Amino acid sequence: MSLNGRTVSHYRILEKIGGGGMGVVYEAEDLNLGRRVAVKFVASHASDPSTLERFRREARAASALNHPNICTIYDFGEHNGELFLVMELLQGLTLSSRIGGKPMPVPETIAIASRICDALAAAHQSGIIHRDIKPGNIFITTSGQVKLLDFGLAKVVEQEDVTARRDRLTRSGTTIGTVAYMSPEQVLGEDLDARTDLYSFGAVLYEMLTGVPPFRGRSGAEISDSILHGTPAPPMRLNPDVPPALEAIALKALEKDRDLRYQSAAEFRADLKRLERDSAPVQILRRPWHPWAIGAVAVAVIALAIAGVLALKAHRAPAPTRIESLAVLPLETFSRDADQQQFADNMTEAITTDLAKISALRVVSRTSAMRYRGSGKSLPEIGRELNVDAVVEGSVERAGNRVRITAQLVRAATDQHIWAETYDRDLADVLMLQDDVARSIANQIQVKLTPAEHALLTKARKVDPEAYDLYLKGRYFWFKRNQESVDKAIVYFRQAIDKDPTFAAAYSGLADCYSVLGYSFAGGLLKPSEIQPKAVAAARRAVELDPSSGEAHSSLAFIKFNYDWDFRGAEAEFRRAIELNPGYANGHHWYAHYLIACGRPREAEAESLRALELDPLNPVMVYHLGWHYFFVRQYDKALAQLQTTRDLQPDFGGAYWYSGWAYEQKGMYSDALREMNKAQELAKSNAIIRGDTGHLYAVSGQTEKAKEIIEELKKLSAKRYVNPFEIALIYLGLGDKEHAFEWLESAFRERSDLLVYLNIDPRLDPIRSDPRFADLVRKVGIPTPGGPAASRSPAGASNTTAGR
Repeated sequence: MSLNGRTVSHYRILEKIGGGGMGVVYEAEDLNLGRRVAVKFVASHASDPSTLERFRREARAASALNHPNICTIYDFGEHNGELFLVMELLQGLTLSSRIGGKPMPVPETIAIASRICDALAAAHQSGIIHRDIKPGNIFITTSGQVKLLDFGLAKVVEQEDVTARRDRLTRSGTTIGTVAYMSPEQVLGEDLDARTDLYSFGAVLYEMLTGVPPFRGRSGAEISDSILHGTPAPPMRLNPDVPPALEAIALKALEKDRDLRYQSAAEFRADLKRLERDSAPVQILRRPWHPWAIGAVAVAVIALAIAGVLALKAHRAPAPTRIESLAVLPLETFSRDADQQQFADNMTEAITTDLAKISALRVVSRTSAMRYRGSGKSLPEIGRELNVDAVVEGSVERAGNRVRITAQLVRAATDQHIWAETYDRDLADVLMLQDDVARSIANQIQVKLTPAEHALLTKARKVDPEAYDLYLKGRYFWFKRNQESVDKAIVYFRQAIDKDPTFAAAYSGLADCYSVLGYSFAGGLLKPSEIQPKAVAAARRAVELDPSSGEAHSSLAFIKFNYDWDFRGAEAEFRRAIELNPGYANGHHWYAHYLIACGRPREAEAESLRALELDPLNPVMVYHLGWHYFFVRQYDKALAQLQTTRDLQPDFGGAYWYSGWAYEQKGMYSDALREMNKAQELAKSNAIIRGDTGHLYAVSGQTEKAKEIIEELKKLSAKRYVNPFEIALIYLGLGDKEHAFEWLESAFRERSDLLVYLNIDPRLDPIRSDPRFADLVRKVGIPTPGGPAASRSPAGASNTTAGR
């Protein structure tokens, strides 16, 4: 009897839209919420006690799956002795209809497949296995949403005798509706786990790519035999437009041995997302819809849903969804006190640093993550922009010598909370607290720690609370990277060392401060000979106190490279730093400097790109890639990358500086001057940029202006350090080689860090054939490409690290 027009509970039945052996489905209005829903009644013959009990259990489980790519279960009840289920009413078409026997466009396929993997990951994490993944159970709405159907529907497959099942499959001429998508273990009647769904979805993906299922036959028996013993044709053979990487994904999902196929939906999704990242966004629905078509499709979808199968696998809960990348967002503090905010920022940095030590995990650097403080952006937006699977967010409260951290791990794409924990410790245990948080997150996402990484996250010692507080303040000012802030940072690091002379991190911070004060690309305010002994002493002490600190080894590598010219020792330290902390963006960044100076551009580019991947919104990492392209003489690529930096941070002077270099090499002198003047304006009388401007005047024929800058730099050198290399560069632009070599020799005596780039700087091309140039390269000790790094001290110079 029809229920049209009647009210069941608080649902007014509007019309019947589907029916089948397991029940009848109606479109209805939810009178409480005023929305349209689908109400499905279980057929009376299906209502035996055991079936109904399983129906209740599965409906409850499926209703807990609140996911944007799963058809939502709203309600469950009983009417006149019949059970009914209330679910989301969808309008659109099934994936089966969308395929229509023809291959789908690759970008659309990847987009849909990624979303279904998200749905399967959510279901599997809740202990639910679908067992009937097929194109007819995947729905594309008119707004372009992708939905997985049939969770919680009433059909329950009882455990049946394997022989009986085989007999049923081998009846002559019998066509089994979904056998084409069954996994081998499902065909054999074996116990199932979540990997059966991954196989079935691999079959769906294959059909999306080719227009046909991977296994076909005239009967269920033929199809079953093919599933067990056959090999599907490579998708590229049926559709040449399929990328090899996507074919590999589909075939991996179709591995007959479940141990060899994808082990989780997250792993499946990760491979798809790597492809999706490089694919243009697509509109899944490509044609207009007519009201009559929507109604007809809705009827077909609900009718197909009646035959769905869902099973709980409570005795074997699947592993948590795999996460391979994350960002630690700025930890919040509920106090307006500036010191509390500074403490929270540095705790963010500390947890980020600890997580970055895990080689199997890509962790976005603090510099990029900090840009999202107060941004108002949703976690899915942040996840997309940083290209991460998950984010860590939380808060820090400090009261006296007690600190409390509340941290939670959230899946970025779906804003789904995975884990949360609160830690309350004494400030003396703060280093162990940071390690505990990092270790807990690693355990939750089941990332594999090497023995060395496990040791790094379990060895933290107690630290003097006052020393740690001073250290955090030092790092706070260090990150500002200007002379005034670096001077303040030095004071705090020294005070921390006074409080705790064995605190390695404070020595590493002190070494970084000294290094940047003498570094030409950062302003170079002190002579290398003045800064080198202090920097190297602090870096060596940091390594001695904590040999497992990647940051300390990176600090020492930087000094060996720029000031000691100990190229072999520098590379060993860089490699050790990256081994200890593979997620330390600055380590990769500085190693790229070393590699490009040594004439190894491909390796340098790989390190530059890795640094950028780890810290994608840090303008230093973005413009550094432009610096790289300049030195390999790809000037147009350099300009494009430097424009990207300016788009990210318009007042970042380095982007204009290197743009001027690139325009000069292209002979576009007016453009070069415009960029250098802008850099000069932003840098405020930076002598390095004035030297570059003098060289530009010289090569563009403005001789008098070039000579004026030489005299200005000579006068300035009486007040502050001026790198002799800059004056040599102007003389070289004027064609005065004799004076150019005089100033280059002065730069050598003062151990100018710019000399390590002698072999790659295109501005030095006019003197490369001069024997004096080759002699200068030899004295600096720059390795030849492919040859061993120099291990001796440069001729005529004392090497402060010799014999260490």
